[in-house]
Amino acid sequence: MALLILEHQVTVHNEIIHANFKSRVLLNREPSNSDAAALHLSQLPPRLQQRLALMLRPLVDALLMSNAAPLPSRVVGTSGYAAWFQGQGLKDPQGRSLRQLDLHSRVFRYPLSFLVYSEGFDALPLCAREQVYGQIAASLRSPEAGTAANRPAAADRQAAFEILRATKPEFARYVGTLTD
Repeated sequence: MALLILEHQVTVHNEIIHANFKSRVLLNREPSNSDAAALHLSQLPPRLQQRLALMLRPLVDALLMSNAAPLPSRVVGTSGYAAWFQGQGLKDPQGRSLRQLDLHSRVFRYPLSFLVYSEGFDALPLCAREQVYGQIAASLRSPEAGTAANRPAAADRQAAFEILRATKPEFARYVGTLTD
């Protein structure tokens, strides 16, 4: 079980590092009088927003575990690691956490990685985080998110959205601007 979680962490952290580097290179190529990494997504020209969206899609897919293989059988641990791991997560008012494990058909209960809370993710340029937030929100709220073979249930996607909105203030503010 710990190795499955480690594999997920390594995969997502690699995508975060790649996205951070590539987005900063992309933003530094733009002529600007201000720090491009501190700009809101809405302050970027549309063509740059589109390039950023395409460049960040692999990170979004990793965070949403879009390509995660289903578990062939139930995973059982005996070390107490599962209880410890799950106890580390931020919880929403209903007691749900992105660190909750499933271990029957997939590793995690909810189809969104707990690594959205990581220092690496928070170090992404603001416009990149906002782009990722927008893509995550759209995917979690879409009735057809994922392929038929690995599509998380709508209730699980909605729960992941609600957990993130309740536990990550920056995400809550950003999705609030989308509905205003």
